[in-house]
Amino acid sequence: MAAKRVTATAMVLFTHPVSAAPADVDATVTDLKHEGARVRCALFASANGFPNADKAIARSVGPVAAGRATCLFAAVPAGHYALAAFEDRNGNGSLGVNLFGAPVEGVAFSRDARGRFGPPGFEAARFVHGTESTRLHLRATY
Repeated sequence: MAAKRVTATAMVLFTHPVSAAPADVDATVTDLKHEGARVRCALFASANGFPNADKAIARSVGPVAAGRATCLFAAVPAGHYALAAFEDRNGNGSLGVNLFGAPVEGVAFSRDARGRFGPPGFEAARFVHGTESTRLHLRATY
């Protein structure tokens, strides 16, 4: 009877994955042009709504200093994500666009993904976040 209990316990231990503790995602955006502006970052776990910050699973804001800003997302579970960011130079919380819908403020995406006639898709910006902190470097474009 003791052998059956040990076998059953071993089966439970080896057939159920152990969930790892969440880790941070630290995103640094460079090539920013406006000192004192803020960078608004949005983290997405799926293509649903990407890159609209209203659909993000988490958002972070970092001040621009010396042409760079950092956004920190704490305790993010392991998985596949994409990050979108923009330099909010006028402080209105929204990406400024011109009459044709093209951004007039700097934008950046994880994996430095670029779109042809609009933002890149989720898959182009997708990165894998594991059980240890992930550090991303994004370059802003204007």
